[in-house]
Amino acid sequence: MGSAQIRDIWKRVGSMTSGETRREAMGLVAVIGWHIWTTRNHWVFKNDWKLETKILKEVVAEFNLFLQARESGHQRSQRDVSINRCLWKPPEPGFLKINVDGAFAVGTHKRGVGVVVRDHEGRMLGAMAVPIPNRSPAEIVEAEGFWMALDCSIFLTGRSYVVEDDAQAVVNMLQSKSQIKACLEVIVRDTISFICRFPSCSFQFVPCNGNRVANAIAKYVSSLDSPLTWQQNFLSWVHREATFDVSSLH
Repeated sequence: MGSAQIRDIWKRVGSMTSGETRREAMGLVAVIGWHIWTTRNHWVFKNDWKLETKILKEVVAEFNLFLQARESGHQRSQRDVSINRCLWKPPEPGFLKINVDGAFAVGTHKRGVGVVVRDHEGRMLGAMAVPIPNRSPAEIVEAEGFWMALDCSIFLTGRSYVVEDDAQAVVNMLQSKSQIKACLEVIVRDTISFICRFPSCSFQFVPCNGNRVANAIAKYVSSLDSPLTWQQNFLSWVHREATFDVSSLH
C-alpha cells in the first residue's frame, strides 16, 4: 500500500465522521496502521510473524489506552492550564529568591546543578553552574543543589532567602514534611543547618515552569568541566530567560 492510498483512507475516515467520533475513528486508524507497520518490520527484519488474533488484541488494548488517555486529559485540562501559568514569582520585598535545579545530559551522563538568585524586582544578583562528577541519582543531585546554593559565597549572609526547586520529594524533606532518606541524610541535615546563617530562610516547591532559569543553567553544565559563577556579565541566554520571567509578571 502506497502513501497516496494511506492518505486517501485517512481523508475518507475523516470525511465520514465528525466531532468526538471523528477523533476516535482517526485514532483507531492510526493505531491499526502503526501495528501493521511494526508487524511488517518484525517479519522483514526478524523473520517473526504475529498471528492475526494477537495483532487484533494488541490493537484493541492500545486503542483502549488511547481512549483512557483522552478522557484523563480532558479531565485534567483545566488544572493543567493553571499549572502552565504558574511561572516564576518574585519574593517579597526584603527577601531574595534562589532557584535551584539539577539536570543531566543523556549523551554524556554528566550531572549538573544550576542556581540563580534574584530580588523582588527580578534582577539577577548571582548565578552558578556546577558539574557533578559522579553518576549520582537525581534526588542526590537536587539535594546537593540546595546545599551548594546556601553554601556558595555569591549569596551574601545577612539577607533573607526563599529557596525554590521543582523536586517535590527533596523539598518535603527539607520542610520536615517527610522522612529523610538514608542516602540524603547528611546532605539534607547540612543544608538545614545553614538556615542559622540568615535572618530568614525557607524552602518551597515550585512547578517546572517557575524554575526555568535554574533548569537552563543546569543543562548548560554538560558543556563544563569546572564550576562557573556570575555576579555580573551574565551569559546572554541566561539574561534572556530571566527577562522572560519578569515580563510574564505583567
